[in-house]
Amino acid sequence: MTAPGILAKRKTPSLSLNVTPEAPTIENALVDGAFMNWHAGTPVTVGTGLQGNVCGLWRVVAHGADSVIASRHSVETGGILLTIDYQASPTLEVVYLRQLIPNILQFSGGTYTFTADIETDVEIGCDVYAQARYNVNDTNRVLVIDSDQSTLSVGRQRISVPFFVPVLNEDLYPIDFRNSLEFAVRFFGASNLQANVLVRDAIITPGTAIYGPYLEDQYEQLDRLAPYFESGNFQTGGLSESSGQKRFAVRYRTPKWRTFSAANIQVFDQAGTAGKISTYNAAGVRTDGVAYTVIGENYAGDDFRDGFTVVANGSTAAGASFRWTSTGF
Repeated sequence: MTAPGILAKRKTPSLSLNVTPEAPTIENALVDGAFMNWHAGTPVTVGTGLQGNVCGLWRVVAHGADSVIASRHSVETGGILLTIDYQASPTLEVVYLRQLIPNILQFSGGTYTFTADIETDVEIGCDVYAQARYNVNDTNRVLVIDSDQSTLSVGRQRISVPFFVPVLNEDLYPIDFRNSLEFAVRFFGASNLQANVLVRDAIITPGTAIYGPYLEDQYEQLDRLAPYFESGNFQTGGLSESSGQKRFAVRYRTPKWRTFSAANIQVFDQAGTAGKISTYNAAGVRTDGVAYTVIGENYAGDDFRDGFTVVANGSTAAGASFRWTSTGF
């Protein structure tokens, strides 16, 4: 018997390979399922044992790779290309393409189907893993699916697998809308294998029917991303060239959840160097690669952040600019 408050693992089928979808779809529980909305440019390199935000709410996790380079396949149609350099044994050679889908309650008690259009240039293993995160402190999780590993042959194919999310009882668990369905597609490679894996779309829809391709409305996806992600290009001028503290305040277009912190904010100078800003003298001559002192958050209330401030002490700049991204996941 399962103890109160603990849900047993659900049996799930293996991946179905080379499936034929019934029809294209505009519906998708995954945010940015066509990989259109990139954060800080492309490509993004993720080192061994690390993870990186790439696009939408997607992260790449390099659990068993010396490096993973994630790049946009097409500006017009999206898609993510993972160039993977798998580690030597005996490490677990696996790379996650993962997303935390907001609002776990939308899935409670439902049957869903995951499908993805994947192309690989070498034979690799693949499975699907998901768990329900259902409290603020993230101390309890329900395993939703851990499919058997299947082999993807060289070439392009659509895969699919159905899964069931147990009923998440609010009387047992402190659930709120920030809790998420942690969903991942995992790619396994042999020791020292080099692989290029192209994922053109990833889709989750209610029921057991298989749909694809995903016809993404990029503007709708930007609205879905708004509470969790924003990027922009800050510029200001007309400052005194006397040495002193200069504060460059960025205001978000929409408030962000309190999960945001200074650690989630990245700034880039106009040459694209991370962790640096560009400054200008009174004549407008730009200098790249300038260090700043600190990034601080701006609060709109206990639950919201409305922006951030880049502080540069001892600065003689008459102006400054930087590109930035801010993520809350």
